[in-house]
Amino acid sequence: MPNVKAGQSRTDLRNYAAGISQDKLGAVAFFLLPIVPVFATSFEYTKWAQRDAFIRAVNLRVAAGAPPNSVDVGGEKVAAILENLGQRVHITDSERDDAGRLTDPTAMASMERHKVGTLVGAIHRGVEVEWMTYLNNTISATSGVGGWLGTHADALAAKPIQELKAQMTAFLKRVGRRPNRLVFSPTAWDAFSEHPNVVSRVAGTEAGSVDMTKLLRLLGAVGTNGAAQLQVKVGDIVYDTAKTGKAASNSFVIGDQIWMTYAEDNASVDDPSGGKTFMLSGTGIEDVKVTRDEPAFTDWYNVMFRATKAVTYADAFTRIDLSTPS
Repeated sequence: MPNVKAGQSRTDLRNYAAGISQDKLGAVAFFLLPIVPVFATSFEYTKWAQRDAFIRAVNLRVAAGAPPNSVDVGGEKVAAILENLGQRVHITDSERDDAGRLTDPTAMASMERHKVGTLVGAIHRGVEVEWMTYLNNTISATSGVGGWLGTHADALAAKPIQELKAQMTAFLKRVGRRPNRLVFSPTAWDAFSEHPNVVSRVAGTEAGSVDMTKLLRLLGAVGTNGAAQLQVKVGDIVYDTAKTGKAASNSFVIGDQIWMTYAEDNASVDDPSGGKTFMLSGTGIEDVKVTRDEPAFTDWYNVMFRATKAVTYADAFTRIDLSTPS
């Protein structure tokens, strides 16, 4: 039986959990709300509003002998606290005893890593669902676009490429920067890439199909040097909405939607990215503590995870909900 003190920190498991967490940061929610490392549970970030200074043209002329013009860069400081999103998982002595794990340190360590790694994955999936719910509750869908679903005559007559390009232009006028991240749900990508008015735009030997490279060309998001100016993801994370013991009811984290945003590649607490995920030390892992429940012959592994999210510049988001014309 392991000699475990109450609430004992395990540096080896904390480092393992941090590595697993780091591997999972490519998820769609963190693509739209990029990771910003913070190093205290209380911190401040900058929230931007429409017409803040980074899209203004300032008056460069200064009268002779006068001091330089004063520029208000805008932005509002907001106090925030990292949420405690930790969960725990248990290992019983009977589990350890299986295949000699109770007395074999190597086998015991392997079981612990498996349990902790699985728990970190579950935490990340819960975060992704909650973050996307938050985005849907915060950002309203753009009206009058996205009627591409189904075989109704109006759906087949729609022009998805022109609609997306128009929304990108509207984004540029509103924000002063082009969106640099684009997310399709699986159903939205199928509707777009298989739409007859999209497929027909792909000419020559490439006719009949659309992939990400062709999409970038169709949207004019390839620079003169051939480099992509837009990162694209298809959100394919699935989660089970059914209660324990009920039949599975799997859903995509993102419904019939397309999202556009602007996000800095190395986001910070102050830059004008549309939204952000603030994570303790960049992985969210604060600690892994083990507590012994002697009467139950059980050890509890508490993964302490701290993170929070914010829409920091609402204008830097466009949400398109696809629909079926009636």
